[in-house]
Amino acid sequence: MIIGAILGLIGSLIPELVKVYKDWSDKKHELEMMQMQIEYAEKMAEIRIKEAEAMARIELDKAVYEYAKPDIKPTGFFLADTLQAIGSFLNMIIRPLITATAMGLWLYGMNTGYHFNDWEQEAITCIIVFWFGNRSFQRALGRTS
Repeated sequence: MIIGAILGLIGSLIPELVKVYKDWSDKKHELEMMQMQIEYAEKMAEIRIKEAEAMARIELDKAVYEYAKPDIKPTGFFLADTLQAIGSFLNMIIRPLITATAMGLWLYGMNTGYHFNDWEQEAITCIIVFWFGNRSFQRALGRTS
């Protein structure tokens, strides 16, 4: 009789133990799924951030040279239209012209042995960086590929 009671007790505990194990297994699986969803969300956020940074770089590159965009609005008066065209042309070539002049003077100075002072070196450096250094500088900082 005692053996029957013990076997009955053990027999009733086995389904409960199976139920507890299954519940624990389900919760573990849910926790793993939640962790995977969090990792996925983090990766997607990183991708969106990189995409936004790339779009911002593209817009910045467009805006850097926006100054040279011609802004001519015909008025119908020959003199006014001519002055607008001349002004637009000068606006488009003035920075490249200054750059070419500065670079020519720099090359001339280098070939004749002229020693530039600090201000002159900084001015030449600014001109070169404006035209050629932005992407290299950003790449050196690890902001672009």
